Amino acid sequence: MYKRYDVPQVEGFSADNIEVISANNAVTPVKVTLSQLAAFVCMPVTVENVNIATGGVWKDADAGKNHTFNVAGTSFTVNINKNATPFDNQPYAATTASMTGIASIYQSAGQLAPRNLEDVSGFKVTEPTIVEVDPSSLSFLSTGGTKTITVTTANQGANVITATGLSGNLSSSVEGNVVTVTAIENNGGAVEQTLVIALGNSKVNVVVKQDAKEDGTTVNVLSGKGAGDYAGYVDILSAYNSSNETIAANDETNQYACTIAKVEGSEDQYTILLGSTYLGLTKDGNNLHFDSSIKDGFQWKFDGTKIIPVKYAARNLQWNNNNNQYRFACYKGTQVDVTIYRLTE
Repeated sequence: MYKRYDVPQVEGFSADNIEVISANNAVTPVKVTLSQLAAFVCMPVTVENVNIATGGVWKDADAGKNHTFNVAGTSFTVNINKNATPFDNQPYAATTASMTGIASIYQSAGQLAPRNLEDVSGFKVTEPTIVEVDPSSLSFLSTGGTKTITVTTANQGANVITATGLSGNLSSSVEGNVVTVTAIENNGGAVEQTLVIALGNSKVNVVVKQDAKEDGTTVNVLSGKGAGDYAGYVDILSAYNSSNETIAANDETNQYACTIAKVEGSEDQYTILLGSTYLGLTKDGNNLHFDSSIKDGFQWKFDGTKIIPVKYAARNLQWNNNNNQYRFACYKGTQVDVTIYRLTE
């Protein structure tokens, strides 16, 4: 006997070693509290007054899924096994009820694994219910745009989905099970509003954000030494060495003009545009890459003096002045951080 993920396992025997003494006996789950789950591992148990505030789907086909429920404010995990096909695409309601399943444990925390839909019958959806909204939040650039949200429901019948709560720059409309959100150009500060999507008494809140107006084009300078003359910056592409995939710098401090823009739909990711090409890191190494379009590996984050590639966050854009190399590349913190200046008229 051994433990896998804290659950007792037995091995070293075959079906021929098992003797059936009796069969078809009724199995009555034991009523337990959350704190007792670990003591009843691998046994059928029932937990009372289980609650969840938002409905959902037990699991997708061919995939397992964990859900966080709670009892009197104490949360625990409900695990739906990948092979529990009766749960496929089945919705559950936001309610409080008893729940039955096999007690389990993972990383010292008790869990519950329902065996069938009867174990979770108290969470059966009987009224019109919003099961899922996709995406669950929206973000717009200051320039505005239009995006859609797909609403998945259960027991909808003839009931109609509504969407309310947006005003000013933001508006919404509904056609069938699709909510369309429109943002006009924002000439003021950042906007954050809550879109309420409703079906009868079932409601889901979707946060909708729009960036503040940008003060002109954001143009910056990457500087090797972080000081010196602002003038005389050159085209960074002319300094790119294709043989070692680095950008040349020098001890007199070359500055390279670039445009830094936020990635649409992200709060903290940016692209770095150099002329007509984007800067990226496409593999876990020092070498930089250029491309005329934004690809995987061309997203960056800014943390203090560090310019970090999202795909390889252990690295950051630095300049190397060892042995008169004077070049930019993406190192693991062993060289000198670059400095960003904003160009002004």
